[in-house]
Amino acid sequence: MLTRETIEQAARDYGATVFGVGDLALFAGEDPKHDPKMICPRAQCIVGFGIPVPRGLYKTMKDGSQFYTYTTVGVKAIDEEYFEMFLFRMASVIEDEGYDACLQRPYPNMRVQGDTSANPETIGVYELKYASPVEPGKPPPDVMIDFDKAARACGFGQGGLYGRVINRDYGPMMRYAFVITDAPLTTNAPWTGDLCAACRQGADTPPCAAACAASCIDPEKGLDTWKCWEHYNKARGYTLPRTQWGYQACLCGRRCDIACYEKLTGRSL
Repeated sequence: MLTRETIEQAARDYGATVFGVGDLALFAGEDPKHDPKMICPRAQCIVGFGIPVPRGLYKTMKDGSQFYTYTTVGVKAIDEEYFEMFLFRMASVIEDEGYDACLQRPYPNMRVQGDTSANPETIGVYELKYASPVEPGKPPPDVMIDFDKAARACGFGQGGLYGRVINRDYGPMMRYAFVITDAPLTTNAPWTGDLCAACRQGADTPPCAAACAASCIDPEKGLDTWKCWEHYNKARGYTLPRTQWGYQACLCGRRCDIACYEKLTGRSL
């Protein structure tokens, strides 16, 4: 019999550090281009998993000794290699019991129609502007869930001021993947706190905004994604050669992430 507990045990055995099951009620009224039920119409819930990015990858950037390692190991390897095998195993756990498992890993370089934001982690971002619905009443492919909303539904944390999901224990130093399923699992309460508000108390400028040398983060409007892309890739006054894997070296050292983590946890890298 498939239960929340059996899925969680398997997830932790396969390396997940955080686990949660989210109620899809949080997605009520969602834009169809981001609606989990447009991916799995019989979906009952969304199962979330989190893998921490090793803190040492941030420390080497803070110390100025390595910049490619964060993106290739802390982003590409987790999103494109670790999560692919992890999600395949989780799908087996769920589908062996007769339910569907629609796997959702990050695609940093893809955007749904109408989303023209940038992602500094990748060399280019591609808007799926020429896709067409397969029939009337359906959104164009590919439907991509809102990872910030999914993380909140699973109780992990919230989307922060500067566009990252902030976890109460790991700050922004975590990558996420999800499974949309029609399995009737017990859900947990969604995240309802406000980590950013607590962080900003007593400060004219939030730590993440103060840490960004290019002023990419507006305390009221949030992150300017294209300005961030430029700074991320050219912060040290030069541009490194493009790589065959499509990811950029983090030349700004993600000072925003480090400032957020150190403020939230009280620990210095």
